Amino acid sequence: MLGWSGHNPLGSWSVVVLLLALAVQVATGLVSDDEIANVGPLSFLVPGKWVTWATSWHKDWGQSIVLLLVILHVSALVWYRVKKNISLVPAMLHGDKLLPEPVTASQDHFVPRLLAFVVLMLSALTVYFLVTIQP
Repeated sequence: MLGWSGHNPLGSWSVVVLLLALAVQVATGLVSDDEIANVGPLSFLVPGKWVTWATSWHKDWGQSIVLLLVILHVSALVWYRVKKNISLVPAMLHGDKLLPEPVTASQDHFVPRLLAFVVLMLSALTVYFLVTIQP
């Protein structure tokens, strides 16, 4: 059996699909309007038909798809633990996975950490801007 130091290929694709689904959920939430109490901060920038479509997607299909993907991901964790007797959760928490053979360590230097911090700050600034923009 081939061991993977990270996600296996199917697991990697499931992470990509989950992140894309979450991105679509966020994007549709930004332009949604439930006409009761919640209005996305960017809904005034798009036509009414788009707001209606985004709201419908966000509340129906988008929500269902995200929940299904999360359930699928957690089910895979349970399957690995029960059927293969491999616990993947500890590696998710501390970032290290016990492997039968040594592998080349990943590069962990100041520059990638600084880049990650800059991306985090830019993301926080973007979120702040998006939620404080006024029509």
